[in-house]
Amino acid sequence: IIFYLQPQIIQYWGYSSEEYEVLTDDGYYLKLNRILSRRLFLHLTGISISLHTISNTLMIYFPGPKPVVLLVHGLLFEGRCWIANLPSNSLGFFLSDAGYDVWIINIRGTTWSRRHQKFSIDQQEFWEFR
Repeated sequence: IIFYLQPQIIQYWGYSSEEYEVLTDDGYYLKLNRILSRRLFLHLTGISISLHTISNTLMIYFPGPKPVVLLVHGLLFEGRCWIANLPSNSLGFFLSDAGYDVWIINIRGTTWSRRHQKFSIDQQEFWEFR
């Protein structure tokens, strides 16, 4: 899975993913990936609950809004650093399993965020981040 794109890595481990592209105020297009939980959904008397385990502990989640986490990688990294290991050892998957709404951003200039409204990556102005 080393050469997989971020959505492919997420799906490889049994999670669903969504990919978004957002435009910054200074004209850069950034890619974001959202990890959707891999829970088993049950429907009991019209109430939907989800069950899954983390470290042999049964977790029960009721539908409703989840707290949001935005994972931002460091310099010289990219968003896949949050999902590069096994799900039990990757913060992105761990937080998703714990019930968080996980978003991973790829900052400007990374492989996944190399678009600009005006400049190409071959132009000096593209690399003058402000």
